[in-house]
Amino acid sequence: MKKIKLLCLPYAGASATIYYKFQPLLEENINLIPIELSGRGIRIDEPLLFSFEEAIEDVVYQIQANIKPEDEYMILGYSFGSLLGYEASKRLKKKPLHLFLAAFQPPMYKVSSADTLKLEDKEFVQKLVDSGGIEASIADNMDLLKYFIPIIRADFTSIEDYEFREPCKKLDCNATVLYTLEDEHSDKIHKWNNIFEYPCEYEEFTGNHFFIKREYNRIANIINRVSVRYI
Repeated sequence: MKKIKLLCLPYAGASATIYYKFQPLLEENINLIPIELSGRGIRIDEPLLFSFEEAIEDVVYQIQANIKPEDEYMILGYSFGSLLGYEASKRLKKKPLHLFLAAFQPPMYKVSSADTLKLEDKEFVQKLVDSGGIEASIADNMDLLKYFIPIIRADFTSIEDYEFREPCKKLDCNATVLYTLEDEHSDKIHKWNNIFEYPCEYEEFTGNHFFIKREYNRIANIINRVSVRYI
């Protein structure tokens, strides 16, 4: 059976370890490769990146280091990871077979984090609790959170630094967009079609922005179903 690599990019503030739960749920021919962003997880000793260009250059390098010329691969990105996955695919010479873009609005509709970044740490954490990004049970544990807050702030700053540029050529690969109506700009979610050569597929989820925490099985089933096309 043909092997396909699945390179996974995490949401803002997260480590690539969020994707380990997918491993037992994916078909045997799918080789899960979580991509760790700089400054966290196994790359904790490396600097956090605050500009989008630095972040995307790092992601492109990490992807290229994990694929050989003969490899077939797909990319799964969640929230910030979706933006990184899309922009990386534009820069990669060999395009992915498929992009899974989860919990992120079409990139031409920017959601500003400027006001959130101005908040003091306690208010900043509460904002993340309200969105589902941090469990309420650990919101008061600032000794634990002091490790995560700089990482989340760095990623939010990188998103704030991002500027969408209309591509000269639409991205020539297939994509599946996973979304929830509770996210901002969800009414414009089908605008992803405007920057891909082929119409995107769409999968609607319920609940808040972090539906990945509740829907590992369904997301894995979508990936498995799509991967069969490329075997």
